[in-house]
Amino acid sequence: LINDNALITPIIIKEEVIGIFLLSVNKAYTEGEKKFLSTLIGQGGFAIESALLYEELTEQERLKRELEIARTVQQSLLPQKNPQIPGLDIDAICIPATEIGGDYYDYFFINDHTIGIAIADVTGKGTSAAFYMAVVKGIMLSLSSIFSSPKQLLSELNRRLYGSMDKKIFITMTYALIEAKRKKLKFARAGHNALIRKQAKQSKVECFVPLGIGLGLDNGNLFDSTISEQEIKYEKGDTFLFYTDGITEAMNAQKKEFGEQRLIDFIAQIDFQDSRQLQENIINAVKKFVKEAPQHDDITM
Repeated sequence: LINDNALITPIIIKEEVIGIFLLSVNKAYTEGEKKFLSTLIGQGGFAIESALLYEELTEQERLKRELEIARTVQQSLLPQKNPQIPGLDIDAICIPATEIGGDYYDYFFINDHTIGIAIADVTGKGTSAAFYMAVVKGIMLSLSSIFSSPKQLLSELNRRLYGSMDKKIFITMTYALIEAKRKKLKFARAGHNALIRKQAKQSKVECFVPLGIGLGLDNGNLFDSTISEQEIKYEKGDTFLFYTDGITEAMNAQKKEFGEQRLIDFIAQIDFQDSRQLQENIINAVKKFVKEAPQHDDITM
């Protein structure tokens, strides 16, 4: 029971009451005792604040360490070197916007002169995107050796992903098979960006956008009836560009996007000796466009 002589004092940290100190005895307190208790409680408030800050910093360090581990794991899922296929010059880059990105690309060796190339973008970022990236890579490793049709592979990938994915998440992907000996590229896209080709002879730039919706959005009926496959014959010196929307949707301080048309025009205008040089030129063009504006999405090509 609280009597008439009880002393009740709030414990305040940064103008916020975090608790109440209550002392109840059978005698009245002197002004000196009240002042002493007030000072003591104030010191106690500082001690509590320090403890809370330490706990918060410890939690932040734990989360930071977990993100570092997830980033390391995610980076290990991407190819560690560029593939060597006679007749092809292949290069790739992935620049995450945050500690853990949502972009993914991979190579699948079918035989000495045929390679599968995948590029994908998982909606969202963070550990969930990294988790789905790992799932996709595992499934792709098994499917790439079974299906010689990119369309059929993506259909089977969608079936395996649907039902196990969070309904708020989906994945866009392009998967292509390149036969270097026959100079033929066959590909399908699941809601991903266009495939761009620059022809060496005419310096002509084309965009290929066969039909297809994102992975994980449908149980298979709509996906299978929508997706299509396209085959392209190419010549020596032709260039194909696979990319994610981190390039075309890169924004400057005025919130203006780099855009697909700007990318197409840029590729049409420049000369380059190999894939690495084209890659560096595009990155520099995007950086020049956005200037000091922060990167808000992963850049992969």
